[in-house]
Amino acid sequence: MTPLRLALFLTLVLAPLVACDDTGETGDDCGQYGLHDCSGACRDLNGDGLNCGQCGVVCPAGLVCSFGVCAAACDPPLSQCGSSCADLTVNFYHCGACDRACTADTTCVQGICNGVGPGDPVGTGGDTGLGGAPGLGGTSNLGGAPTAPQGTWLAPVSAEALSRIQGEYAAWKDRFFTDCGNGTGCIEDLRTSICVSEGVGYGMLIAAGMGDQALLDSLWGYYLAHRNGNGFMHWETNACGSVTSSNGASDADLDAAMALLQAEAKWGGYANSASTLVSAIRAYETETCSNRIILRPGDAWGGCSNGNTVNPSYFSPGYYRVFAGNYTSQSSHWMQMISDTYTLYGQYQNSLNGLICGWADLNSGCTSDYDYDAVRAPWRVATDYAWTGDAAPGQVLQRISDYVDRNGGIAGVPFDPNSAFRGSLALSGMVRGQAVFDQYVSDWLASATSDSQYYQGTLRVLFLMFAAGQFPSTY
Repeated sequence: MTPLRLALFLTLVLAPLVACDDTGETGDDCGQYGLHDCSGACRDLNGDGLNCGQCGVVCPAGLVCSFGVCAAACDPPLSQCGSSCADLTVNFYHCGACDRACTADTTCVQGICNGVGPGDPVGTGGDTGLGGAPGLGGTSNLGGAPTAPQGTWLAPVSAEALSRIQGEYAAWKDRFFTDCGNGTGCIEDLRTSICVSEGVGYGMLIAAGMGDQALLDSLWGYYLAHRNGNGFMHWETNACGSVTSSNGASDADLDAAMALLQAEAKWGGYANSASTLVSAIRAYETETCSNRIILRPGDAWGGCSNGNTVNPSYFSPGYYRVFAGNYTSQSSHWMQMISDTYTLYGQYQNSLNGLICGWADLNSGCTSDYDYDAVRAPWRVATDYAWTGDAAPGQVLQRISDYVDRNGGIAGVPFDPNSAFRGSLALSGMVRGQAVFDQYVSDWLASATSDSQYYQGTLRVLFLMFAAGQFPSTY
């Protein structure tokens, strides 16, 4: 992405205006998005209540701008978004839904932000990212300053998160990454000198998002060096040492697989590893229970074959869509899992005031509260929403956001003041539009005071990277 396009994105997604030239005419950077240059800002003259029909024409209070004319209501097929009228199928600022702006290098096509410039497919692999194969050959940030997200991203982006992520990433890596000296390394819990597969999975996702291929390779090497017979990393080891607790944990395995697909899209060379791991997850960590396909918490326990236990915070419907698109022979399996996952989410939210529990019994429902396990659930649902804009994740996030608001906002929720709780809940705000999302993220970062430990500190960086839009399914 050129510096001009990056500047365009930052202003456009993070504020209502886009910087253009100052000629007063339609400039190249405005025109390619179907917008007009109004004294240095790109505006939609068909629907902008402050520039209705021509620059500077303001619609009176109570009226909206519909097809360039101030009117009492928006004319079909336009939808009202505040004081503006927008065709949600093509509007750059309101693509598919009000306040869902596209990024620079994309245009709005049939309600989906698509393309590297008008008319081109996302990435060089040519897929929108809505469950399809990642575009290959995308550019890498290689650990440098963050850029605007590439690939499909259908959710707001936090300016505050974008400004913080590089520094916080560097501090996190310096504190928690342990180099084992043999080309591998892990994310260490410094209190216990333990490395868990969960941390390796988080670290791989962070490395892919931040463009740090060396870190991803080191963590993947550690995963491979500590595998069981099914191909999964044993979930707990001494740091750079021996296995202390055996067999896989499906959340870590899913995160590692997704990171490998992101790495394949970004750098190439990871396709076989990703395919092998996804196939193993399908074979050993999913199963059919009473006509529902569910995720077991590990390859050696849980699910209807072993105690009926599931962990809803492990469910990853956004990943399942990507798996379905990449591995067509498995597509029906993963797509059914998406539907069954949202059915279960609804049941758990009904019993927990809109939140999702950490552990559940397939027959009786939640067996725990919104605890330190559960905090991953909003992020995993938000991932599906940001990648697809689908109604199902949007509905789940709306209920979580409603819970937040009933409790006085992010700073008022009755949980420990750290990023595990407040950061995850803040991500639900993306379904409410840019202004609410910005407020949620700001309140989270201002009130999360206890992030010094591995788990809270790692989730802080992961959620911050997500809020900054650095977590698209394609690059």
